[in-house]
Amino acid sequence: IDIETVEGKGTTFHIYLPKASPLEQAEPKEIMGVVGGNETVLIVEDEEMVLNLAKEVLNNFGYNVLNALDGRQGMDIFNKNKEHIDLVLLDLTMPEMSGQTVLDKMLKINPDVKVIISSGHSQEDTRKGIFSKVKGYVSKPYKTKDLAQTVRTVLDL
Repeated sequence: IDIETVEGKGTTFHIYLPKASPLEQAEPKEIMGVVGGNETVLIVEDEEMVLNLAKEVLNNFGYNVLNALDGRQGMDIFNKNKEHIDLVLLDLTMPEMSGQTVLDKMLKINPDVKVIISSGHSQEDTRKGIFSKVKGYVSKPYKTKDLAQTVRTVLDL
């Protein structure tokens, strides 16, 4: 730090900072024994509070999160970003375009897309046929560790 003072004119401070090294790729975060990542996850959830919770959890674990409040918006985001989306967290029960419909459309576009179904109903109550098309299931309300662990497990498949 250099300081120059000229009476009647004022004071000037010169602050010199060392050159920083380029940013390195962040290591995946580990919280509560669960490893996060830096992959891109699309959350399609019509309940804003649930969407925000899932987004916050996944952001805290280092994931890049895209979000949609309904099936149509989810499909728009998926179509525009399909090359970059590593996983979809999909609410099964939504108005207008159901999770089942969204899933079928996504699978037509990319048969290898990794999808986790999210539902407030028990896994047994949810239509069994859908489970042959997805990689995982997480029940609502979300438990932070369960959501993060399921996402990591499916991404590692």
